[in-house]
Amino acid sequence: AGKDIFGGTGAWTKNTGVMILTAAQVVPTTDTVISFVVQNAASDKTASTPKAASSASCPIAAADLSSKVLAATTAKGWTSAGIAESTKVKNVDNTLTASFQPNLAQKAADTITIAGLTGTQTEDSASLAVGGANAAKFGSTGAWTQNTGTMVLTVKTGNTLSDSAATVVTFVLKNKATKQPAVAATITAGGANSIPAKTMTGTVLSATKYPGDELNSGQIAAIV
Repeated sequence: AGKDIFGGTGAWTKNTGVMILTAAQVVPTTDTVISFVVQNAASDKTASTPKAASSASCPIAAADLSSKVLAATTAKGWTSAGIAESTKVKNVDNTLTASFQPNLAQKAADTITIAGLTGTQTEDSASLAVGGANAAKFGSTGAWTQNTGTMVLTVKTGNTLSDSAATVVTFVLKNKATKQPAVAATITAGGANSIPAKTMTGTVLSATKYPGDELNSGQIAAIV
């Protein structure tokens, strides 16, 4: 194995990025393969082209290796992502509030997909109304698919979703007419800075109550 040729260790200098391997036996003229681990930079960094050279009895001038290495980019993810509902009553409109913050800014034409919102009575709509503090970033509408429980929000021209603050939107779905346990939603970003799915905190669409169950103190339900 290549590591045995160099005694299984090397001398690493962080400041100059130099790894010195001292041969413990003859280095063959065929390919020698070794590996070692270093930690990537904490901030974004472009890839570097390493060089290899030999000294001592058989000096060989430095030459570029075939591949660039040590590129460091921000791991794609969600700083926060949560969803909440306004009511648990069956067969009524339920306002969902979604709050999310990507760790990579989302630009015009990028999409935010909230999925898993199944069991509603809201039919498919290419332009379901969107409200909330940041509705305008998506043109105040989203594309809703009932069967999969999917809401797709598309960032409109001239807008950006910040990676330093949460984006908050609301939309209304009608709860199921019969009892349903709460469901969990996932969120995904698509586009140039795509971000993989994450399960949002909170569960919603829990159609578990009758209208009279949510009467405020002092209210009286009429029985007819």
